[in-house]
Amino acid sequence: MQLLAFNKSLIPSLEDSFSSADQLERLGELHEELAGLVQGKVELSSLEKYKNALISKKLLRHKDSGIRALTACCISDIMRLYAPDAPFTESELCDVFRMFLSQFRLLRDPDNGNFIQQTYLITRLLECRSIVLITDLPPSKKLVEELFQVFYEKNSNQFASKLWKIIGGLLTEVVTECDTLSMDVLRLIFNAFLTHESREQNTLKGLTVSRDSSFEFSLIICESATNRLGRHFSKFYSEILYGITNENEGIQSVFDPSYRTLTKLHKLTSYIWQYTPDLVHSVIGFVYQELCSDNVPLRLAATQLVTDILSFQTTLNFVTTHTDTFQIWLSKMADISPKVRVQWVKSVPKIIKSRADISEEIAKGISKTLIDTDETVRLQSIRSLSALSVDLVWERLRADTIFKELLHLIRDKSKEVREECISYVCQFYDDSLNAGLREKHLQQRNTESFWEVVAKIPTSIFNLYYINDPNINMQVDSLIFHKILNLGLDEEARYQRLVSIVTSLNSKALSSFFAFNKRQIQMNKAMNSLFEMKNEKLEKLVEWLGSTLPSQHEPVAVFYKFLELNDSRINHLIKVSTNNETNYTTLKNSLHELKVRLEDQELFRKKGIRFGTFFSRESFNKVILLSVYRAAPLIYNVSGIPYLLKNYKVENDSTVDENMTQVIQNISEINPLLFKSQISSLSSLVTESKDKSNVSKHEELKTLYKIFKAFPIEENLEDSYLLEKLEDFARTGNVLESKYAVKILALIPDENKRGKLMSLLKTSALPLEFSPESPLQLCNNLSIISQLFKVDFDLLKIDCNDITTFILKDVLVTNEFFEDLIEKEQSLDWIADDDLLKKDHWPITVKLLCFELLTNRMLSEAKLTDTDTSLETVFHKILKLFLYFVSNGGEVINEEYEKRFPTPFAYQRRVRCHAGLQILKLAKVAKFNKWIESKFIFKLINLVEDECFPVRYEFVNKLKNYISNEAISIKFIPLIFFMPFEPDNQFKTDTKIWINFTFHKETAKRGAIFERSLPRLLHCIAHHPDIEENLSDDATEDEFMAASNAAIDYVLFFLDTVLKPESINLLYYLTGRVKQYKDLLTDAPTSIYVVSELVQMILNELKQIKSLNLAVYPGKLNLPSDLYTPFENMELAQANTFKTFIKDEYTQLLRQKIKFKCNKMVHGSSTTSKQQRQQRQLTSEYRQPAIPKKRKNHNNESDNDEDMSNDQSIYPSPLKSNGGGPQRKSTRTKKSIDYNEDENENE
Repeated sequence: MQLLAFNKSLIPSLEDSFSSADQLERLGELHEELAGLVQGKVELSSLEKYKNALISKKLLRHKDSGIRALTACCISDIMRLYAPDAPFTESELCDVFRMFLSQFRLLRDPDNGNFIQQTYLITRLLECRSIVLITDLPPSKKLVEELFQVFYEKNSNQFASKLWKIIGGLLTEVVTECDTLSMDVLRLIFNAFLTHESREQNTLKGLTVSRDSSFEFSLIICESATNRLGRHFSKFYSEILYGITNENEGIQSVFDPSYRTLTKLHKLTSYIWQYTPDLVHSVIGFVYQELCSDNVPLRLAATQLVTDILSFQTTLNFVTTHTDTFQIWLSKMADISPKVRVQWVKSVPKIIKSRADISEEIAKGISKTLIDTDETVRLQSIRSLSALSVDLVWERLRADTIFKELLHLIRDKSKEVREECISYVCQFYDDSLNAGLREKHLQQRNTESFWEVVAKIPTSIFNLYYINDPNINMQVDSLIFHKILNLGLDEEARYQRLVSIVTSLNSKALSSFFAFNKRQIQMNKAMNSLFEMKNEKLEKLVEWLGSTLPSQHEPVAVFYKFLELNDSRINHLIKVSTNNETNYTTLKNSLHELKVRLEDQELFRKKGIRFGTFFSRESFNKVILLSVYRAAPLIYNVSGIPYLLKNYKVENDSTVDENMTQVIQNISEINPLLFKSQISSLSSLVTESKDKSNVSKHEELKTLYKIFKAFPIEENLEDSYLLEKLEDFARTGNVLESKYAVKILALIPDENKRGKLMSLLKTSALPLEFSPESPLQLCNNLSIISQLFKVDFDLLKIDCNDITTFILKDVLVTNEFFEDLIEKEQSLDWIADDDLLKKDHWPITVKLLCFELLTNRMLSEAKLTDTDTSLETVFHKILKLFLYFVSNGGEVINEEYEKRFPTPFAYQRRVRCHAGLQILKLAKVAKFNKWIESKFIFKLINLVEDECFPVRYEFVNKLKNYISNEAISIKFIPLIFFMPFEPDNQFKTDTKIWINFTFHKETAKRGAIFERSLPRLLHCIAHHPDIEENLSDDATEDEFMAASNAAIDYVLFFLDTVLKPESINLLYYLTGRVKQYKDLLTDAPTSIYVVSELVQMILNELKQIKSLNLAVYPGKLNLPSDLYTPFENMELAQANTFKTFIKDEYTQLLRQKIKFKCNKMVHGSSTTSKQQRQQRQLTSEYRQPAIPKKRKNHNNESDNDEDMSNDQSIYPSPLKSNGGGPQRKSTRTKKSIDYNEDENENE
């Protein structure tokens, strides 16, 4: 056994006095010898003397730090050598540990002179676990707290990094040995995580920050004593949670101080999970309960906690280790509280950025939050997606359902949701194309289905124009320019995208795209005229420009302020930007400079102009810039035409070629000037072999015709090879190639050359005859003759009768010349336009060409013939022919004829449709319109309600087009209202939207043409074949009620749009006026009066439902004289007016039906109701205080086809008397009715 050799006194006395230096030296010697002794091999009795001496207060509290440090080292060795027994009493140990703590504090300063001894001390205490004795002392709680405070107290001086493991190990030993730890100690341990994260987050990027020693201690403790500390953490978590949930009434809102404590606790938990996830196991049960709690703030905080945990990648996977908690967190997407749902969806970016294993679950959740009933959830869903890079969405959220919902949200009722969604999808589309993400992820799952939805973004964006809201239009315009068609791209990339977008557009969106470019021409003219017009013209122009922009920006005031500014450089930039011949590079530079100059804060001050307070500078800049963008040739630019023509027909994809053809045709229609320098290129396209192109040659000819029509210059048509090819197309091409070839040849400016060519074509086409060997030649000949009638009627004048005879006798009323083809065509449903070009369908093509030939003959003859007598005779023959085909469903072959070759059903449908279209075409001519009686128009209802959808679709769309362009009479308007039973919901909805739009056009309002069409509509309904016979006195109750029910539906379809508070008086008046007239078409007009009474019942019911004021109409209007005639005398008129034509037993039942249907129309989901609600919502979103404006009197312009042409005003003021002379305010004027007044009416 070893004996201690040291034998000197440590404490000076009277007998043995020595200096502090000697004392220090002696302690050093003792320390050195004790350090060398081996535990278990020392005679402890030899240490007794010095054990007692070392705990003397003279050493423990010596004023010399070196003596205290060596004393501490010696005591640590004594404790090591005595281990496992304690060499001191409890009170002595208390003094010893307090002295140890004082030494530990000095470890923060490595330059304190005793750092080596202090390091030795803490190392020995850890190695021998002597530190654990502190846990057995009576004041252990206090001593342990002091121990942790020593190492965790906030101080600018950190412990040296080489001591971290030693200190951490020392504290771990204490934690392991303690049965319980006070909350103060636990706070010190756990708060270090919060402090560390706070330091990390608040450090500027790129700067380094010194490591936090307290965090390192906590990390070591948590990693080394997970099991023991897990129980302590559970206690810590539960005590805090219990305290804040039971304080007063618990957490009431996120603004409560207790909620801040809870979020701090959750942050701590998430940080601990980040570094030592095993420690969090013990509190996950609490988190689960919080997620299931009834308390909203608790669920909010718990949702955020799980989000933070999921966003950290650790050695443990939370999803698999705590599946129940993960699933309950996932269900928070559908939490009852929208705040929790918002909190959940906020988590998406953080999680998706950090992990990919749960992206599928997140994608499903996002798909649901995008259709949430609460707009804040939908809005946050969009913002969360916006926070993710496009690459990340493609990589981890490649779910087509997400973007399907986003494409619905671009029409959301909430302004904020709608605007953010529109911006996001456009940005996503642009970034996806720029980065080529489709190609990058082509081999991955769901890429194609995802791209199919993303590719529909342009379609959905262009369809937004149909909402016709200025605010939406403004946003969409900006995004189309900057994102969808990205004007920042180079020329080639931009036109590649243009073709790609046009290819992806559906028919409705493509129409919108073409209208978008057509508007550019209109805006171009307007913006260029802005600098030239003055006075009233300028005022009208500014009002028109302002009407296309949101009213809250005060666009009219903006334009006047812009004109007042009159900045020469800005004006020049606008003129350059709106010049159709400006190339794309110049245009971009000009627009950029314009934007910079408009944003100059000193712009108005330099000119000495006061800006005013009606609008902001932001509004000023937006209005002017957007107007210039709309007017600038950004989409169809002169510098892009060579690229389009160069790449035309290069693609192997026929769809792309067809769409490029549509683009080129659209350019040729709206701005042919762009092709001025490309005539030779276009001509070469036509003369190329058909085999080199995927595009039909007739499409190229059509485009070339439009260009030549815009530039009928001799040089363009001097190419002999081109003329030769055109002649060849006219004689041997298909019917459309022949048609456009003749049209182009007719544009030759040289009359002699043109005349020779036309004569040659006539000679080749006449006489018309059928050749079994070459049946297609008849098609070409008919096509040539049809066009010659249009371009040179005099050339065919002497042949008219022969041509017409052949058509009527040998083509239209017989099928004998193609009897062998009849059987083949019985299986077809419809013959489309493309099918007409096929050789197999030449028989139907021949019949349709005959219709067009007859129509062209009449149109040309109307221009050249002065006398109407002979023309009217021919016209009526042709009109009756067309009506015969319509009435008989397209079949004119007599069933009794022996050699009967019935027309195939598909041919019949096409024939009757084409016949109806020819009638509409003829009605565009004023004199023909006068000869088309209303009884003939009734028969066209058959086409509106035809059994075949393509027939209905073709006819109604053409009817809508002519009405929109005011090309035909208002006599045809009632036809459009026979669609309440249309089986195709989309077609019905689109038509209803068109009706609503047309009804609100200024021209329709000014002439009240829809309201005035009511008597005609009632007449059509009354003579409808399904209604007329069943409204007679002889009809049974079932027949009468069925007919009445149909009539009510027709009327409600009309009133759904037309009935307005200001029009109900006029409508009721016109309806009642019907009973004061006789029906010209029948001697016993019971049905017309029954329908009149039904309409009055409907108007009365709608008056009650809509709370409208129904007053006596103050004016006097006559009914159409081609349908109604007055009674012979007043007595008959009065008797008929007061007679009731609906039987009393039917009245009550009809009232019930009317009430039900009216309520359904007003409060239901009709297209008009939806549009009205949408319009009110859009208007209220941007509502501004109204500025009083001067009222202007607009005189009604006369209409050539007015039914009430003698009336000065459709809606006269009820305060204004029609009588002459001054009137007292209360005087009522009695009006006399002249029943013969309509005799002079020009219908």
